[in-house]
Amino acid sequence: MTVSGNQAKEPVAEMPAEARRDLYAFLASVFLAPPSSDAMGLFAREGELDEVFGALSSGAPPELDEWRKSRPDAEAVRQSFFDLFRIPGSSYTAPFESVLLREEGQQDSEKGRGESWRDGMNRLMHFYKEVGGAEAERQVAADYIGVELDFMRYLCQREAEEQSKDARERIVETEKTFLKEHLGRWIGLLRKRIERNDTVGFYRLAAALADITVQRHLEQLEARSDG
Repeated sequence: MTVSGNQAKEPVAEMPAEARRDLYAFLASVFLAPPSSDAMGLFAREGELDEVFGALSSGAPPELDEWRKSRPDAEAVRQSFFDLFRIPGSSYTAPFESVLLREEGQQDSEKGRGESWRDGMNRLMHFYKEVGGAEAERQVAADYIGVELDFMRYLCQREAEEQSKDARERIVETEKTFLKEHLGRWIGLLRKRIERNDTVGFYRLAAALADITVQRHLEQLEARSDG
């Protein structure tokens, strides 16, 4: 995965669309399936992930140093995917927007106060239907973290390929709306849950990278709107 960009610690990271696409693609891949050897290698290699955080204008989080010091074996890392996201147990962490927001009290399960989980899911499905690109939704629930990350990968790819300035700006606005109304609302909550439940460390780092990526992307989009 190649991520280019200004590594200076600036308030807002100006990552090109191609770099954001590659970063979202990587993140989606490790949340949709157990991480590959290449994914684990990226986290372990000195300098490579530091470059990514530099491109995000973010210092490396403590999870990176913890991961490099612990160096768990590959099988333990792959098993942590199932323990966290698939198998009910003490480590299970619900990787679904509707479930996590409801558990955190930010989304009501019943009608009458706030937004019901059905309202949120309907808005999410509207995004996928209108824009397209949510291929991963065919495999798992529409609000699964890997699906939402893959949808952002798709939007960034369309942004990178679009030649028309007006059409590109519409895509950028869709990115901003999706991050504010969906992924950006709960990625920080998911990160906290994973920090508490992941005993291996890979997904603590992956969640930190996802959280920082989303927040920096939102800052970039908002700065563009203000400019």
